[in-house]
Amino acid sequence: MMSASLVWPLLRAYARHAGLGPEPALRKELDRRLLLSPAWVRAGLGLSALLARWLAPLFLLGRLRRFEDLPQDEREALLERLQQDPRLPVRAAFLGLKSLVSGCCYGAPGFLERLDYRLAVPVENDA
Repeated sequence: MMSASLVWPLLRAYARHAGLGPEPALRKELDRRLLLSPAWVRAGLGLSALLARWLAPLFLLGRLRRFEDLPQDEREALLERLQQDPRLPVRAAFLGLKSLVSGCCYGAPGFLERLDYRLAVPVENDA
């Protein structure tokens, strides 16, 4: 099984950008989501995470450093470049990672409140 440690630096950078700390609950949610994913999905996410962490800084930023060794502003710039890359395979690989990471963050305590997200309250009929 793919280790969550491959994706964790990306999740941590996204969480910091969203105003969340690297809470143990995020790591637990990441582990849970990976455990529930089929083997082929975990393999694709693992490969995407390796490419994002090791090759993307070199090819997109011209920096010979791992993703987690970049300053936070460069990490955010790299994530933005991956998301907007003109090559479809790069964007598709990043979309899988982004979906996994976003899902982990949306369940974090207080995250939806930081987005000013309110659930619709059902209206009761007087009839």
